[in-house]
Amino acid sequence: MIANDNFLLTVAVGSIIIGSNNSQTKITEVPVNALQLWENGNHALCLRKKGIELLKDYPKERIQKLIEIRTPINFKAELELLKSLLKANVKKNAADKPTVTK
Repeated sequence: MIANDNFLLTVAVGSIIIGSNNSQTKITEVPVNALQLWENGNHALCLRKKGIELLKDYPKERIQKLIEIRTPINFKAELELLKSLLKANVKKNAADKPTVTK
């Protein structure tokens, strides 16, 4: 398997990825547009632990959508990373809200 710091390629080198616009890309390494492909639900890529940094500033709704998109692919470690990011995002937003004292 081929990997970079953020994504793991889950298909054999030489496989062809079909993009959302029906473009075909022969895989020789993790693609430059891996984040975009992954966010669109591509099965050939799996998020690595270090890759969560790419998503840390995403709003809660976008993280929830990613969980929804990636759940059918069923890479359990990836889903756990997304769920922990969502939990951290909710806690961060709660801490950022000003408290009102009466």
